[in-house]
Amino acid sequence: MAQDDAETITERALTRVLGYVDPVAHALATKAAARDETTIAAALKNVLGPEAARAVQEAVQNRQGPSDDEDSSSDDEQVDAPAWASQRDLDEAVAAFDAWVQPDADEQRRADDLFARITQTIQEVDPFARVELRGSRASGCALFDADVDVVVEVMLTLEAVAEALSEAEWSRGAELIRARVPIVTGKDAITNLAFDVATTQDAARQAAHAYGGDLNDASFSQDRPPHFASTVRLCKVVLRQTGLGGAYGGGLGSFALCALVFDILRRASHGTPGGAALGALRGLGSVHTYARPIHLGDAVVNTNLDDPAAVAAAFMRAADAPTLGAMLDVPGLARTRRRFRRRGDDRATAAPCPESRGVKRPRAS
Repeated sequence: MAQDDAETITERALTRVLGYVDPVAHALATKAAARDETTIAAALKNVLGPEAARAVQEAVQNRQGPSDDEDSSSDDEQVDAPAWASQRDLDEAVAAFDAWVQPDADEQRRADDLFARITQTIQEVDPFARVELRGSRASGCALFDADVDVVVEVMLTLEAVAEALSEAEWSRGAELIRARVPIVTGKDAITNLAFDVATTQDAARQAAHAYGGDLNDASFSQDRPPHFASTVRLCKVVLRQTGLGGAYGGGLGSFALCALVFDILRRASHGTPGGAALGALRGLGSVHTYARPIHLGDAVVNTNLDDPAAVAAAFMRAADAPTLGAMLDVPGLARTRRRFRRRGDDRATAAPCPESRGVKRPRAS
């Protein structure tokens, strides 16, 4: 299977089985699928568990995605619709949805703790390493299941960082992915959160190449238009449920989405969360939005979409919906939200005490 096909097919399979795309599982499944589809379950067993790993392999082999067989077993679980789904006032619905879809206090604490453990593990091998939070958690636009993106400035190689993280008792499946921007991906065995680690140099080099300046998600944390974060989160969910999110699959990536929403909201002031959301959805619903570059200071962002018409159509359908509940896949989203919260609670209950953070696994003989 070609690499591009493998990325798209495994993303759809993971969405079908898990309800979201786990970045570590996606990287491993893509690598396995490009080589031999029958090895996917083995590649994912330690990350997802044997049952889910087999389900992902079967979904890949059968070319099944989130829109196929909507009455699958994962949909049997009945979940009460959240209150925002029935609210007709758009401002109230968007505000309630935003409070519901972002990390709650416990989830935020677990993400902060994971960042602290990543920092501690790296600084144990390089005491002078500078570790910074990036991504949607740095910009304040994170969904509840957002991974923890980190950049490090170290004297060590990224291979040494990967080795340190893979040996940490709390980590699972940490490995170096040699992509255009090399990253170490892994999962936290305590919180079940995924993490990515890149070097500051590689991240800055990629930003300079792509945008002509040192631009990253943290650039959107200051001087942003009103209701920016809540609008970005809503747009992320729209993309996720249509399978059009993620730059690696030719869709609209998180960074480009932030840049587009930032540009749309700064051009027209919206005083309410509902007004900002609707304005952004309509702006993103125009195919012309993706044809022009976005200027952010000295940097220039281009979306480079494979199918801008499909992305625009997804946003326009959302903008035309009579209510927020009609706009979104409420049952699927509610199930995913509850499963993620339950999984985090279960793992936190069974987690080792904080004193074991720095414990390393014994090396295989």
